[in-house]
Amino acid sequence: MAVFRLGFVSVYLSAPMLDGFATGASCTILTVQAKYLLGLKIPRHQGFGTVVVTWINIFKNIQKTNICDMITSAICISTLVAGKELQDHYKDRLKIPLPTELVVVALATIVSHFADLNGLYSSSISGAIPTGFIPPKVPSFEMMPRVALDAIPMAVISFAFTVSLSEMFAKKNGYTVRPNQEMMAIGFCNIIPSFFHCFTTSAALAKTMVRDSTGCQTQVSSVDLLNDMITEEDALRHRIKTNIITSQKQLDDLCLEMQLEPYKLEENLTVLQMEKNLRWRLETLQQEKNDRLKELSNMRQQDEELCTELCATPFYIPTGSLPSCEQLQALKEHIQTLAEEKKSRVKVFSALRQDIKCMMEEMGHDPETSLEKDSVCNDADIFLLTKENIKALQLLLTQLEVKRESLLSTRDKLKDRAMSLWNRLDCPEKDGIGFPVDPQGSISNDISRWQREVQRLEELQKSMLEDVIVKVRQELLLLWDVCKFGPRQKEAFEPHFSDDSYTEELLLLHESELVKVKDCYERNRPLLEALEKWEKNWVLFQDFEKKASDPSRFSNRGGALLRESKERTKVQKMLPKLEEELRSGIDAWEKKQGTAFLVHGQRVMEYIAAQKEEYRLQKDKEKLERMTKKTESTPLKTPTKRTLGMNPGGSVPSKIRKTPSQPQLRTTSSSSSYSSSSASSTYLALPSKPPLSAAKRNKAADINQRTPLQEFNTEKIPSIGITYSDFTSEFSRKASQEAVLNSTVKDVL
Repeated sequence: MAVFRLGFVSVYLSAPMLDGFATGASCTILTVQAKYLLGLKIPRHQGFGTVVVTWINIFKNIQKTNICDMITSAICISTLVAGKELQDHYKDRLKIPLPTELVVVALATIVSHFADLNGLYSSSISGAIPTGFIPPKVPSFEMMPRVALDAIPMAVISFAFTVSLSEMFAKKNGYTVRPNQEMMAIGFCNIIPSFFHCFTTSAALAKTMVRDSTGCQTQVSSVDLLNDMITEEDALRHRIKTNIITSQKQLDDLCLEMQLEPYKLEENLTVLQMEKNLRWRLETLQQEKNDRLKELSNMRQQDEELCTELCATPFYIPTGSLPSCEQLQALKEHIQTLAEEKKSRVKVFSALRQDIKCMMEEMGHDPETSLEKDSVCNDADIFLLTKENIKALQLLLTQLEVKRESLLSTRDKLKDRAMSLWNRLDCPEKDGIGFPVDPQGSISNDISRWQREVQRLEELQKSMLEDVIVKVRQELLLLWDVCKFGPRQKEAFEPHFSDDSYTEELLLLHESELVKVKDCYERNRPLLEALEKWEKNWVLFQDFEKKASDPSRFSNRGGALLRESKERTKVQKMLPKLEEELRSGIDAWEKKQGTAFLVHGQRVMEYIAAQKEEYRLQKDKEKLERMTKKTESTPLKTPTKRTLGMNPGGSVPSKIRKTPSQPQLRTTSSSSSYSSSSASSTYLALPSKPPLSAAKRNKAADINQRTPLQEFNTEKIPSIGITYSDFTSEFSRKASQEAVLNSTVKDVL
């Protein structure tokens, strides 16, 4: 087109047309750049209606706007507008124009790089730019047929656009434009660079405006700008390498401080990726470090509070050092242990406080010491939950329990004393009439009431000394019998017991003796109860022995003999056990008291042996009495022979067959000299015993010559020192001689 001098076309491009073209170009530039300002990724449209279609797609995807890109664009545009206004206002004073656009681009690039806007917010960047030169090459003409048809109109439009743009800036800067020269320059700029893989050359409104605003007047400025960009890139690369070294050192120090493995970079990474990875790892570890320190601070505060309340030792972590994960876990477990210990101590402390408070209320005791006041105070926080304080509360509770038991004992003694005086004086209070009872009152109040009542009764009994002393003596007799006192034990008090001078001193002596006997009974109660149990079983044994000698017991029905046998066996087994328990209990008592335990003036085992010996003598006496009675009631006579064939009674033998168990009907007649009449009587006679055989007669004669059981010498029987086991074994031992051990042995004759 330059060869054919077609530059005259620019003559037909009027000013309104150029203004319209500039306006349209501005709208086109705004439309193309709008999607980049909002961070939208919309495909580029070509052809008719490109502007309209582009804006429609922008509004359809407006919800996908990148907030970071929008904010960055707004800041840059605001800075550019402000810079333009300042430059227009102070252009007369400025020797050189302000490179506002360059400063904005440089600052935006630096901020985007160091803030990692692309990595964090997906902000748009230009990406990697290839460096170096490509070898020259002849353009390929294979695509010429496909692009030739569109090349002509594109060249005309490009030229028109170039001339229009040239006319616009020529008008602005006050110079003229030669269209043919411009066309030739554009042609050579597109032919020669085609051998070096360059882009096509055309007028660029945005870049021209940037160059014009920065004061550039020739194309050489692009070369200077490129050199500046290369210098900046070198500086940026050097800065990135420095940052890598610094970050690596900081990261190594941080890993060592946090007790972690050193961080190793992956291979085949660019410097930007290395710097980015190191920076990300450094920020992550720094955040973890801050989190550890924050967690350590919170847990230390909790640990100090718990240790203060429990008076415990805080968990040790060196000050100024970064704790490891294991130390933090150990500290956490330490805090949990202290929290559980606090919960346990609070529970124990609350229970102790409640028990102490209830016990004080029950006793009517007012707090006196500081510990007692703190233990019942409503504000529980003033009391430290230390082990010493817990032990002090436990000791206080124990002391209060001892005091409570003492008060209860005092109250019971006063109550027993009052009831004893009521019974002596025949007061109506002994039946529960007239004496007030306060179930809600404290023990101290009860003691005061009983003390007043005892004092009143003691004053009353002074006026009734004789009756009171007589009743005390009756109580003494009863207690002496319960305690099984012997004459020697009563001998010391016998003069006072028989004294008839009823005075207060005598009453005091009786009451003192009564208290002493009561104490003796309470002290010896287990042994006395065991002895009483033995006596009951001994009486049962004697009853069973009496029943065993009673023949009528064999006529009982309903299993009475079986029950009696079981009970008798049970009693026989129980008596040795009770004796053994008594023996061991008495031995322990005598060893502890240092004196003998007496029952009716005898030692217990002697008393038991005496009871058994008395029973043995009683049995022997009964047998001897039965033997003597049988001997006296059955006189001995010489047997006589009857005459064969004689009937002494003169009766006619009956022809009825007789059996040993069949009764005989006999008839007797009698006559009198004073009466002429005779009388006869008939009676029923039992059969007599059958005659003994010769062997039995010899055995009976031999038995008759032996000494009865009651006539054995009883002087060989020991009087004392025999146990129940010896008694039963001797009682059931087989005799050395064959004899019938029965007092009625003579009945065999």
